[in-house]
Amino acid sequence: MSTDKFTKVLLAAIATALWMIALNPWLRPISVTAQGSPPELGGILLTVSAIQNDLDRIQRGVCRNSKLC
Repeated sequence: MSTDKFTKVLLAAIATALWMIALNPWLRPISVTAQGSPPELGGILLTVSAIQNDLDRIQRGVCRNSKLC
């Protein structure tokens, strides 16, 4: 086999392999399932509720921070 034919066959094999890799997600999609809520959300919810409590206290006139009141 001459060098030119060998190069063309090798490049065709590489191109075919790349097409197969690119089409793989559409031919065999991966099924996914939802998990529970991430643990970070619990901390965020606590922080938001603490902010809400502080805002409620400020509105009622009971403020612990003298710079804000």
